[in-house]
Amino acid sequence: MKGISIPEVFCEIISGLAVMLAAPVLLRVLGFQGVLERICSAEPTALTAAVVVVTAYLVGLLMDAIGMCLGEWFLDGLLGDEGLSQEVQAKFWRGVTPHVLQYRDTQWAYYSAYRNLLILGLIVGPLWIVSFAVDGRIREAVAVLVVAVVLEYSFWRTSKALLRIYNAIAAAFGT
Repeated sequence: MKGISIPEVFCEIISGLAVMLAAPVLLRVLGFQGVLERICSAEPTALTAAVVVVTAYLVGLLMDAIGMCLGEWFLDGLLGDEGLSQEVQAKFWRGVTPHVLQYRDTQWAYYSAYRNLLILGLIVGPLWIVSFAVDGRIREAVAVLVVAVVLEYSFWRTSKALLRIYNAIAAAFGT
């Protein structure tokens, strides 16, 4: 049995927390203000923190499934993934050592987390901007727009770099 990978668990929790932080604007836009108020009024305790972490992990797993689906469908291609030939992949899997595989798995975990943040930002950023603009809070809407553009660009560039590293590992050890 494989042990627990701290980077992989961390990345799942980060993806889940990002979804949970996006939930307020989604609930507000969808008209569920009462649910949002109940969630925000929860008393912070150690049990609440544990529930948040476990929930974030589980939500992160679901977000990963969505991210992987979108990656397979079109996103990885937009990020510059040309894939590896069957021959290179076969050579890699025949000769990969455990420490190289662990390093590659860690790179995938980070790539997956950044890809998920990229996807969430593309969905939630505009919702936050609209939410502020509807309330007449134009300054806040512009600030969110600027921050969203900078974050999305950084998530895009980081995702591209991590995917390139991930594929380079197999290419280097599979030749």
